[in-house]
Amino acid sequence: MLAIGGDLIKALFDASGGVIPVVGGVSDSPIRAGLATSLANPGKNFTGVTFLTDEMAVKRVELLSEVAPKAKRVSVIFNPQHLDDELTFARKAAQSLGIDITAHPIGSPGELEPALRAASTNGANGLFVVASRLTNFVAPRIAQYGLEQRLPVSVARIRRQRGLVVVWTR
Repeated sequence: MLAIGGDLIKALFDASGGVIPVVGGVSDSPIRAGLATSLANPGKNFTGVTFLTDEMAVKRVELLSEVAPKAKRVSVIFNPQHLDDELTFARKAAQSLGIDITAHPIGSPGELEPALRAASTNGANGLFVVASRLTNFVAPRIAQYGLEQRLPVSVARIRRQRGLVVVWTR
């Protein structure tokens, strides 16, 4: 079986009963998801690639700080069901730069507007989006919110017809 995306692969993996090979690409941790025992030797019936962007979170926070040095209260929009450590890496980078991070989890598209309102309530002067299938889906609304509020927004790995990769608004 072949799939792209940790949520899809996990469903196939669970349905396979450990017998049918599952191949695919994930952007979350296959180890934390229970798909593999290690990246070098998966040891189970899943094999494929992972697109972990944990270390890139550090660079994205640094870039946000360079482009918008006054952004010292940054709200992070993320999907808690997407098993990666990007938020942890972003927090560490932000702490080293004197940036206060508030986390706003969304588990469905309907939870985005309350998360954005909470970001405003917390006085966010920047947004950082942890990439996942869900946050990629709602990214146009996040970008629109950034434009409306005149906030710098760091969004990575967004695929749209116009090829939006990173959005910065001032």
